[in-house]
Amino acid sequence: MTEEMIKKNIFDILEESGIYIDESEKQEDLDLREFLIDSIQYVYLIVELENHLGIELPDEVILYDNFLSINGFANMVAEFFENPNSISDKVLQICE
Repeated sequence: MTEEMIKKNIFDILEESGIYIDESEKQEDLDLREFLIDSIQYVYLIVELENHLGIELPDEVILYDNFLSINGFANMVAEFFENPNSISDKVLQICE
């Protein structure tokens, strides 16, 4: 799954929940936290994204601060989608 496909899923989920993002803004590297008003929307986005992708994202990926950049978050999810151990390996390297 590519970053663009993941971003499209994120935008679709946001739209389903009543959060509309202008097409021109979708081309920018958005801070998703600006669109998530409360923790319920945050959890909804995570759960729906996991349902759309058919995977369970690890805690390291779904940290609130990772939503600072939609491009960075989509890249992280795409990397996890390709290799589920990749995120765990990076976390272990950071902790060592």
